[in-house]
Amino acid sequence: MKKLLIILAVFLLIGCSFNDTEDYTYNGYSFVPVQDFWGVTINTIQGETNIIFHHHPSELELYEFDENTLNYFNNVHRNEGDFLIGISEELSTSGVVALAGVEVSKVTGKVLGMETKSGFTTEDFGTRVVNCDNASTTKFVLVFKLGEENSIITNYYCSIITANETNNLIELADLFVYKILGIM
Repeated sequence: MKKLLIILAVFLLIGCSFNDTEDYTYNGYSFVPVQDFWGVTINTIQGETNIIFHHHPSELELYEFDENTLNYFNNVHRNEGDFLIGISEELSTSGVVALAGVEVSKVTGKVLGMETKSGFTTEDFGTRVVNCDNASTTKFVLVFKLGEENSIITNYYCSIITANETNNLIELADLFVYKILGIM
């Protein structure tokens, strides 16, 4: 787990050069395998940015995604609003939810320039409380929780990623990021 975080941090901070000759193009974006991950270069207002993902977009097509999510997210982004990540109580000891949060926050914070903060969905942990009550035209909230089905449900300015097992949180986080970047 520590090795994974170090690899992600290195690629995020210094970027990486993608030199694979295989064609893993998806929706006009060229993906390159980087060890057990997928790298893609996107154009941003800061220039070209390299991003590492756990999953290729083609692996995530089976999941449904409410396209209204993009309208709400883009509205907050245009208003230079904040991005808040809430972690439900049952995931408080999960390292996987930390990785899923990093998948999202590396893009919302570093690439899109949004103030990105996290907390737990209840007051039980003595930290910032982040839940759908925080959502507004200047605050987009993303909550991670466990449930019966894998889904991303959006209610106005709050999206809830629900996974039926913790390992699916990263898939759904990648899907969310691919969607907000317009890759999928």
